[in-house]
Amino acid sequence: MKKTGIFGGLLVFVILLGVGYYFYGQSVLPGDKVRDDKVEVLVDEKDNELIEDSEESEEVEKDTKMEVMEDDEFKEDGSFASDEDMGVDMKELEKQNKARLSRGCFAGKDCIPSIDNPKFVSASEAERDFLDVEEWVIGLERNGVVRAYPLSILNWHEIVNDKVGDEYIAISFCPLCYTGNAFERIVDGEPSEFGVSGYLINSNLVMYDRNTDSLWEQLTGEAIVGPQIGKKLKKITVSTMPWSDWKDLHPDTVVLSTDTGYDRDYGQFPYGDYNTSSSVFFDLENKDDRLFEKELIYGVTVFDKAKAYPISKLEEDFPEGGEFKDSVGGHSVNVKFADGNFAVYDAETDEEIVPEIGFWFSWAAFYPKIEIYGQ
Repeated sequence: MKKTGIFGGLLVFVILLGVGYYFYGQSVLPGDKVRDDKVEVLVDEKDNELIEDSEESEEVEKDTKMEVMEDDEFKEDGSFASDEDMGVDMKELEKQNKARLSRGCFAGKDCIPSIDNPKFVSASEAERDFLDVEEWVIGLERNGVVRAYPLSILNWHEIVNDKVGDEYIAISFCPLCYTGNAFERIVDGEPSEFGVSGYLINSNLVMYDRNTDSLWEQLTGEAIVGPQIGKKLKKITVSTMPWSDWKDLHPDTVVLSTDTGYDRDYGQFPYGDYNTSSSVFFDLENKDDRLFEKELIYGVTVFDKAKAYPISKLEEDFPEGGEFKDSVGGHSVNVKFADGNFAVYDAETDEEIVPEIGFWFSWAAFYPKIEIYGQ
């Protein structure tokens, strides 16, 4: 009996050790080196296996081209470059960005599936089948095309790879940050689909493009790891508002259908009372208690300076809508707020500055020196 007990205990220990190694390996970025006691190991990019640091692992590191976390340098056109070409700054930046990433789900890329072949229905059909009057949508009006993307669907998919006429557009929404925006999904001059990487920064969605496997911050639209590091996607103006407001403005709009190819309960919010609580699921690089964490704001950036416009404050100051002059980081802007729309224009050039909706905590985490309208 004693021998059996010892053997059983040893078996349990081995199993637990194996499980521990599995999850430890899952939390390491492909291509990264980590320390396991005194043995240096390398995570293989294909199956996350741990390989002892030996001549064999050195060959793997030399020959393997990583899917996402590439440690080599790249030229501006995306081609490989030496340290002499690029210097060490870009490599150091990528290293720092890797350290900022949090693992959102162990399944990795596409753990939350994007919608790649979106279907649309009429407003009346959407209201009849699934869309409540007070539900919020991301609205797109572009080149004569008007579409609404319900947040109840985006909560489960986060990215819609769409096409409007000849334009390739990605609609993205991070339910943990309430950040909704749109980009031209063009990478190095070629159309690319975008997907959920499985990583987050400041609890915010990190996307990846399927052409180069680069990682992109959803809030800023900037590539932070991979061949496209340092580049930014071109933002497209969208409006995030209640469906009833969007329909009043655009009665001929069509609506993203729940016929997505996936079996999801689109009537159920997947994160419980998250939107009304003060809790944030993942680490933040900066915390700021000037506003409630989940206060809804419009964020505006000018030359990397940011300003937050709390929606509640705008509604208080302009119950019937209005226009006013303001500044962001000392740069003059003209602001319009009416009918659920928020628009900002450069006072010097009259060019539109694309604002983005989101929770206060997310903008404060990315922009520690962010200004607040009304304060």
